[in-house]
Amino acid sequence: TVRLQTVLVYVKSLPDAVTFYSRLLDLEPDPDTRSEVWAEFELQGFRLGLHAIPEPIASTIEISSPPVVRHETPIKWIIGVDDLVAQTRRLETLGIPMTVRPWGAVDVVDPEGNILGLVQLGA
Repeated sequence: TVRLQTVLVYVKSLPDAVTFYSRLLDLEPDPDTRSEVWAEFELQGFRLGLHAIPEPIASTIEISSPPVVRHETPIKWIIGVDDLVAQTRRLETLGIPMTVRPWGAVDVVDPEGNILGLVQLGA
């Protein structure tokens, strides 16, 4: 048996990433796995891990505000939600920028420019 266990995202600013993903997912990181360099969210069926990039490397990375969207990244992960319309409204009230796609998906960009998608479960 093979199944997705963890999606790992390396981040320059762990605090900013934790804040963003907590708001996006409406979840708090798992306190049992939290450390100065790691935060983990339990999603249905897999975990999202945020790993701080080591400082010597992180100090060489510039993140603009707003971040440059990483369109060239070859991987985009997608989260299925029970009610995409309600989630879109919730994210709008939180001020999270979104792009509504004509095929019924919503893309959001994290504080470091990574794109992830939201789709309606069962669609």
